[in-house]
Amino acid sequence: WDTGEEVVCVGSYEAKVSDHLNANKINYTWQKFTFPTPLKTATGKVATYTPDLYLVDENKFIEIKGYFREDALEKWEWLLKTYPNSELWNESRLKELNIL
Repeated sequence: WDTGEEVVCVGSYEAKVSDHLNANKINYTWQKFTFPTPLKTATGKVATYTPDLYLVDENKFIEIKGYFREDALEKWEWLLKTYPNSELWNESRLKELNIL
């Protein structure tokens, strides 16, 4: 809503969150931060993590998930430990927020 930038959503939860944030004029950036982790990919490279969005006014990273693959869960756990200002928005949290 603020910048007019296109937000590319992979999942239906992401699209609903984006629509909610825009409709309520909540300041956020979409996938702007990528963090190197201490984890390795299958090929031995440094694994990175890009949270879905960052709530600017709350200084909070948000990950939107319906299901965690094992490698994604490890990276999420690392992010949460390293950046405690992170929050997981899964189906139950999205219902609490009246987004679903």
